[in-house]
Amino acid sequence: MLEYQFVEKGTIARLNPQKRILRLVIGGVLVAYYVWQFTVYEIFLKTDFLLIPWGIWFGVIIPFYFLSDVVNIEFNRRWGRWPQYGFLILLGVAILFDWIWYRTYWGPPAGWLVSLMSQITGVTIAIAHVISAVLATPG
Repeated sequence: MLEYQFVEKGTIARLNPQKRILRLVIGGVLVAYYVWQFTVYEIFLKTDFLLIPWGIWFGVIIPFYFLSDVVNIEFNRRWGRWPQYGFLILLGVAILFDWIWYRTYWGPPAGWLVSLMSQITGVTIAIAHVISAVLATPG
């Protein structure tokens, strides 16, 4: 991609206005979505796994994909995909507790864990987009 600014090597080029507006819109939409998802978190706790609406799962699958990136950046580590594997292990333990306590594979422990992961990761990405748009930084 061609740069519109000639800057010294090692410096970060600032975002142009169109990219800033796009970042702000994406960040705003993500913030609104995760605020809405926070109000309907009971769906994860009281609804059967297969009956949860697809719009809710959209807000779980995307943050799960970016979970490793968020954890690696937040803790300044290069753990690769291990945070995702760790989450899947925790989810397996939660499903085991669900089976022991509720005789179902999807209950409150698994629902809380999935909801918490989705909220923390999604809100982190959303706030990062808004801050990036305000400060005009690329990431």
